[in-house]
Formats: sequence, C-alpha cells, structure tokens
Amino acid sequence: MPGRLGEMDRRHFLTLVGLTSAGMALPGCGMGKAAGDAIVIGSGFGGAVAALRLGQAGVSTRVLERGLRWPITPEGDTFSTSLTPDWRAHWFQEVAKPPLDVGAVFGLVQDIESGPGVLEVVEFDHLRVYGGAAVGGGSVVYGGMTVQPTKDNFERVFGTGLAYDELDEIYFPRVRAMIEATRVPEDLFETDWYLAARIARDQAAKAGIDTAFIDQACDWAAFRGEVDGTLTRSALVSDLIYGGNSGYKTSLDRNYLPAAEATGHVTIESATEVLAVRRHKRKWQVDVQRIDETGAVLSRETLETDRLIMAAGAIHTPRLLMEAKARGDLPDLPETLGRNWGNNGNGMFMRSHLTENTGPQANPPVVAHLDFDNPVAPTLVEHAPIPEIVTRNGLMHLGV
Repeated sequence: MPGRLGEMDRRHFLTLVGLTSAGMALPGCGMGKAAGDAIVIGSGFGGAVAALRLGQAGVSTRVLERGLRWPITPEGDTFSTSLTPDWRAHWFQEVAKPPLDVGAVFGLVQDIESGPGVLEVVEFDHLRVYGGAAVGGGSVVYGGMTVQPTKDNFERVFGTGLAYDELDEIYFPRVRAMIEATRVPEDLFETDWYLAARIARDQAAKAGIDTAFIDQACDWAAFRGEVDGTLTRSALVSDLIYGGNSGYKTSLDRNYLPAAEATGHVTIESATEVLAVRRHKRKWQVDVQRIDETGAVLSRETLETDRLIMAAGAIHTPRLLMEAKARGDLPDLPETLGRNWGNNGNGMFMRSHLTENTGPQANPPVVAHLDFDNPVAPTLVEHAPIPEIVTRNGLMHLGV
C-alpha cells in the first residue's frame, strides 16, 4: 500500500478491507441451523485461533476487525518504516510515538498524517498502552518472541488446574508449528547483524546469568533475502513496531487467519469497529460501524449471533464489557471486571555508553537472559534490538 493516504483510491482501500472479495456473510450462512453461528471480535492471537477452530467445527463465523489487511507486496512497501513513519504507522493519530522514551531525542517522534495505521496508542494519565490495529492484531506489531514457560513458573501462576504436561505435549508445539516459531539459525547468529545479541550474552555470562535462544515467529528465508539483497531491508534496519516489509514476520494474517478462511465457514470483515455488545433474548447483539480510510462512518448496523467471542485485546475487551454493564445490557457481569488490570509484564530499559560498539542491530530479537532464582520473582530479560540511529553503544532490554 504505497503512497500517502490521500493518494489511495477507494478501490484500493476496499481491496485492503477485504469487502470486495469476501462479501458480507450473514449469520448461519452455509451450514445447518443446529450448528449455530458465531461472531469473533478482534483478529489477534485470541480471535485468530478461535476463528480457525470454529471454522473447522463448521460454525459460520464472522471476524470483526477495525484495522485493514496488510499483504506483503513484491515492492516491499506495505508498511511504514521505524525511522520514517507515516499514516500507515498509527491508528488515526497525528504524531508517531514509538515505545521508546529516547524517541523524541533521536527524531523518532514525528508529525504524521492521520490514517488507519497498524499500531494504536491509548493514553492515560500515567500510562501509555500499545496495541495492534490490523488484520492479525498484535502479531503485526509485536517482536515475535515465543516463550514457553517452565512448568514450575506456570504452576506458580495458574496452579495445577490447567494441565501443563498436556500443553507441553500438544498445544505449545501446535502453536509453534503453525506460526513457524524456530530459533535463529547458527550461521545468522554469528553474523554482524547479531553482534549486539552476542555482546548481551557475554555480559550476562560475566554477571553469572544464563542466556537462552528463544523461538522466534520469523521467516528466516526472508531474513536471508534481506541479507543477500533480494528483499527490502526491514529486519536488518530494526523495522518491527510498524510491521516488516520483507515479510520476515510470520504474523497471524499469514497462517491462522488464512487457514480459518480456507474452511469455507469464516469471513473476516475489516475496517469494522465494534461499538457495543449486549444480550437480547437468546441472541448476542453487536453494534458495528464500517469506516473509510479517513475514519468517516460509511454505515452502521446491529448484528446478531448465537456465540460471541470477545478477543479485542487488553484494552477494548474489558472496555466493551464494562460499558455494557454500565448501560445495563450485561448487568450480571462481576464487580471485579476491570480491576487489577496490568501490562503484559514487560519493563523496558536501555543501557547506553557501553565500551563495546554494538553496531547495527537486526530484528527479530532472538536471545533472553534467565534469572529464575531471582529473590523478587523469576525473571526473563529479552535482548531487544534498536535502530542504529538511537545508539551504536547501547543495548535495550525487556524484563519480564
């Protein structure tokens, strides 16, 4: 999707939205009444998996997604870049705000044209929350590290009510296979592109902290294409939070969601914002609005369904439910709804002015430092590559 927002014609927008090819599937279309139908709000990690399983079960399913589809183009110009953000970067926002406090110092905070970009920023008084706004949700903008918890740490949080051994034997491997999460090939890790990761590993070893390779949802063939010059440089220049133009990210729009559509029972409706949910007699009702490339409302309607899957993310799922409770549309929701809300566990920090030249730092991140005997809490610290413009003598980390 090259060019500025104002240059995108309506046909191009509708192609991205997916309305011209997919149509508007009606609830229950194409299947027996006994199976019922479903609506999934959101196409990120929860929504994509739910849509596939519903489709495989023969349930006619509509996936409602506010964002657009972002297919990787042969020209390698689908997404905005980290250093030159534009309207493709943020969801209807006029200033690009990457999740780096040093962004303003190094010119990464820039004025942009408002448009339906891939990364939403929600501002609170003392909190800024980032989330995906695209078909594929957060998988389009995340770092791709796929960390399986140890049994001890898993049961420390969840107890033994969930069978870890079954997850370990069946479900964790199933996810890794679906999103092609593998560890960085050794020959790539030994190149200059991962010099910073090796420096981080060596410094951790001096501190007596173990380092482990982490499964990464990455197409390493695309990474090699960047190295040999056959694909647009994206991973190699630390493009990550606004998507990856080479296609190095194996995001959900490239695996779970196409598989769901291939069942013949799932339709993805993009550029569709959910306004409200409620229970009406024996059905769920969902108020939606369709928007254009400027955010203007094209139409509004109320959809009905037998099953409703709320997968709108950490901000919007509780928001929609709390609003429904406040209106009296879902009065039986518990009083604890919306309480004890927190981030996803990451504390981001950067170490600068190192004596080592950390050089260009390629994404995706591939190593993490393990301190499970930490007296405060078991800790995993990811090495997170940063754009070279930020520093050639620094390392950024995400402590979980």
